[in-house]
Amino acid sequence: MASFRTRQAPSPTGYLHFGTARTVLFTKLFAQINKGVWYLRLEDTDRNRLQVGAVGSLLDSLTKLGLQPDEGVTNAPVGEKDAFYGVYQSGNMGPYIQSERLSLYHEHAQKMIEKNLAYWCYLTKEEIDELQSIKQATRAPINYARICQEKYSPIDLLASVEVALQDERKPTLRYRLQRDKTIIVRDNLLGQSEFDLSLEEDFVILKSDGYPTYHLAHVIDDHLMQTSLVIRAQEWYPSLPKHTVMFEDHWGSAPEYLHLPFILSETGTKKMSKRDGNVNIEHYLNAGFMPEAIINYLAFLGWNPGTEQELYLQEEDFVTLDQPARLTKLINNIAAEFSLEKLSVSPARFSLEKLTWYNREYLKMLTVAEFVESALSLKVKNNVVAPKKLYFLSQNHTELFAQVIKNAELTTYRIPELAANTLTATELEIATNNQVVFEQNHELQYAEMRLYVVSKELLQPYFVTIENSGEYAVYEWVSLSDFFRLDPESFVRYNTAAAALSVPFAPPSVYMAESYAAWMLDKERAATLLDFGSDSASVINWIRPADREITWKKSTTAESKEHLSAILNEVIVPFFAAPEATSILSLQTEMLNAIVTKNITTSAIKGKFVQISTVWEQVLKDWIRLTGRDTGACLHPLRVAISGMRQSPSPFELLAILDKNEVTRRIQSVLRYEEN
Repeated sequence: MASFRTRQAPSPTGYLHFGTARTVLFTKLFAQINKGVWYLRLEDTDRNRLQVGAVGSLLDSLTKLGLQPDEGVTNAPVGEKDAFYGVYQSGNMGPYIQSERLSLYHEHAQKMIEKNLAYWCYLTKEEIDELQSIKQATRAPINYARICQEKYSPIDLLASVEVALQDERKPTLRYRLQRDKTIIVRDNLLGQSEFDLSLEEDFVILKSDGYPTYHLAHVIDDHLMQTSLVIRAQEWYPSLPKHTVMFEDHWGSAPEYLHLPFILSETGTKKMSKRDGNVNIEHYLNAGFMPEAIINYLAFLGWNPGTEQELYLQEEDFVTLDQPARLTKLINNIAAEFSLEKLSVSPARFSLEKLTWYNREYLKMLTVAEFVESALSLKVKNNVVAPKKLYFLSQNHTELFAQVIKNAELTTYRIPELAANTLTATELEIATNNQVVFEQNHELQYAEMRLYVVSKELLQPYFVTIENSGEYAVYEWVSLSDFFRLDPESFVRYNTAAAALSVPFAPPSVYMAESYAAWMLDKERAATLLDFGSDSASVINWIRPADREITWKKSTTAESKEHLSAILNEVIVPFFAAPEATSILSLQTEMLNAIVTKNITTSAIKGKFVQISTVWEQVLKDWIRLTGRDTGACLHPLRVAISGMRQSPSPFELLAILDKNEVTRRIQSVLRYEEN
């Protein structure tokens, strides 16, 4: 058994508080640097505030942050399962749930009574309130022992626990702390302090319902569970004399204590609380903050390594490790530099801006595939993405799609057979946990259908394309695993009939690669996972913009379209046809092939992306300069035309991503369209 043991003992009265998460992290770090263990104990003796569901939620949050305990209460299926909370307990010093340790508390309380260190107090709430009023006036501590001795018999004061808890007067057990003695207590961070116990008051250690207070329970548990170091919030520092005396009275010595300073709100004037903003860790996880960013940020709330380093993971870690392994490595990296001497005695100040910075930096390190998968899963969980409507499904499509779905062989989920008439409704429920949505790009002479299946918390996209002229030609379905692998043999087969269409048409495999590149734009600019789709929509979900959208503020619509036409015919088409474009197109292909590979860092392909976009920027700006045209009057309609949006990435970035046929199709569609 490890000689160093530390613990945390949260109360199941709500969510995992930001400050509690910081304390748990520091506890785990101290256990690691001392080559010991940290265990989790559940302090559930406050039965009035108990929230049974809070236990599972708290443990889930800790697991997501990589803060699983070495022993004690856990949500991992190890050890024995608790019938009340549905969680598990592992370790040989349990039970680790305080409500299951009542007999131990009563046993030790009885010993304290027998040593005349504790006595029963029968004062009513009204009497205690009156004493508190006198105390405010006299500014002198209340001598509960003397008052109780004057009012009650020695038999009442020293009754056994069993007898007193059955007394109709509902007494409480107080510890005899007030005495003529000065005690010196030591905190590992704050140093030594001296307390005059004659100025203290005797305090309740056993409530009338038989449950112990924190003062009694944690002292007994920390002794029996051989705790070496107690790490807790600074608000408990005034109670240190009580706890030190209790340990010394019964066992001769106390464990070491370390009281962490408060985390202040962003204003820096008071302790961080829900009144100043959300302090629930689950809130930040649901808002798209990565566990890696939260852990890294929490470590710096009261600790400073004394170097310039702020990020404790590298981009390669996001390629070679899954998230649980990354969190383990992150905590290990921090532990390698963590020490008591590097902790601050001053309160830390919460900064959402700094937390967001950490999140943005780690989002950049994610592979595109993991970014997409994580973001979609989170959006489904938050009901941001909840496909339910059949936007275009007309009667003549119904029979076709019923047959497609009926015959589909899906890798992950199998959609039940559907009768044709079930597809005529505007909302379609395939199964209890599944919904579908079809979307049509009305600009094309074919209908590009995207089918999304939502199952539980994971969005599974399947893609199918239907040619909308002549006979229908149905492409095969694509599973999410194939989607991320981007194996051409696993993707939908390119319909050779598309060559007969009057507009250029990129094969689905190209479309998928462009989607990945667009998601890279999201990832590079995102502050949280919920920013997924902000920039990629300009590539993936193109909608022809209205004439007023492409019109430059200093030009007419006709002038803007003339600039756009000139760019297409004098720059884009000739550039694609020129021999020197071969290297750029080849580089674009390399970039798209690289970007959809899971095991490659984003930075490894950013050089290609920057190189291509820089070439486009130079070509376009050279042409603008040579023709004497206005830069904004040319680039604004170009950007809006190929993005379909007024706010989008630059035209150079979009040209670096989009297939040449897709660029041409979008611009031609804008030029042909005339508003009534």
